Amino acid sequence: LRNKSILHTNYCFMHIIRAVLKIFALVAMFLAIKYENLMEVTSISFTSPLFLIFGAVLILKEDYNKKSFLSAILGFFGVVVIMLPGLNNISFGLLWAVLGAILIATIQLILKKMLDKDKTETLVAWNLILMVILASIPAYIYWVTPTLNILLLLIIQGSLGAIAMSVMTKAFSLTNASLLAPIDFIRLPMVTLIAFIIFNEIPSFRSILGAFMILLAVILITINSNDNNIYNN
Repeated sequence: LRNKSILHTNYCFMHIIRAVLKIFALVAMFLAIKYENLMEVTSISFTSPLFLIFGAVLILKEDYNKKSFLSAILGFFGVVVIMLPGLNNISFGLLWAVLGAILIATIQLILKKMLDKDKTETLVAWNLILMVILASIPAYIYWVTPTLNILLLLIIQGSLGAIAMSVMTKAFSLTNASLLAPIDFIRLPMVTLIAFIIFNEIPSFRSILGAFMILLAVILITINSNDNNIYNN
């Protein structure tokens, strides 16, 4: 409200597209978490950088690092390993997770293009404003008044999300993104441990192998990121 210029944008329609895709990405991930093992869903969520590489090469026509491209292929094999038992009877939960990862990569590709003319704070502001407006439509249609317990969990989730965003922003202000990216992988063992303690979810060898292949692929891409213009954002 103090800085009206923050709302000046060159991409009115693209902001709407990005907000719609963001809502669908969130819904896809929520559905995946509802129906599938948390470790498997978290592992597949790490494939967004892999889809980002293929999108940048095929759509944005960017140059690519061969090592990163081969690493991305390794990551996709990891997804196949996780979904292997369901090839004859494909799990819709895992398909939602893959869709969510693809949508997140698509959003990042759109964001990269929009950064040519719009400021970062403008992109953030419009994304938040439009998501609230657009999400209010399905929220009105499917509204269920939360119980006190659910409301408490939502407050905790929102607070943790705000804290996470703040500390990550501070971290990015102190060092290079390439140094911070591998730390994000700590999420996988933490999610696996918490899922075991709270939900008694025991990962299979297949899930662990697929997760390892995906993480190895993303780590290799991160190592090559300084020489790879595709994964610098």
